[in-house]
Amino acid sequence: MTSRLLRAPLTWVAVTVLAAGAAFGLYWFQPWKLVTNTEVNEELAVVATATPSDAASTPSPRPTPAPRPTPAPRPTPVRHRTSAR
Repeated sequence: MTSRLLRAPLTWVAVTVLAAGAAFGLYWFQPWKLVTNTEVNEELAVVATATPSDAASTPSPRPTPAPRPTPAPRPTPVRHRTSAR
């Protein structure tokens, strides 16, 4: 019975449609992105510090402000029509 089922053209059409659907689903939803992330390695800014002997003789420069993190984007509300049935 298995060999007869494999010879039927409908079986091969169904297998082809299922394989194309699986490939499209993997491309569209990308489930591997659930377990991967992107890491950025940047060097920290170097802040010059004055020694105690230099601090008494020269005026101290303005300290550089610490870098602030970029705020996350705010989600935009989704508005769509609904039917109250």
